[in-house]
Amino acid sequence: MQKQLVVVTGGSGFIAIHIIRQLLQQGYAVRTTVRSLAKAPVIKEMLTNGGITDLSALEIVVADLAHDEHWSKRWPEPLMRSTSLPQPQSSTSKTKLK
Repeated sequence: MQKQLVVVTGGSGFIAIHIIRQLLQQGYAVRTTVRSLAKAPVIKEMLTNGGITDLSALEIVVADLAHDEHWSKRWPEPLMRSTSLPQPQSSTSKTKLK
């Protein structure tokens, strides 16, 4: 049986690490975004220090989520998002992020 995928943005953040740890402990597959893959070893070390011994259900991907096109390419629906980043703006949106 395939594990349900949950996406957590901002994977190197304090809150995201705790969310990712809990999701992995509960048997979910986790895809998390980072701005640079240079943060991947730090994320894995923090999870290992937090008691996670199997990182096979963790996927770390690079995404600059300040750009709309990076949102849809990184995960299918439904998903869970960290509130640490702004939501994407569609091309028809009149409100711009500052």
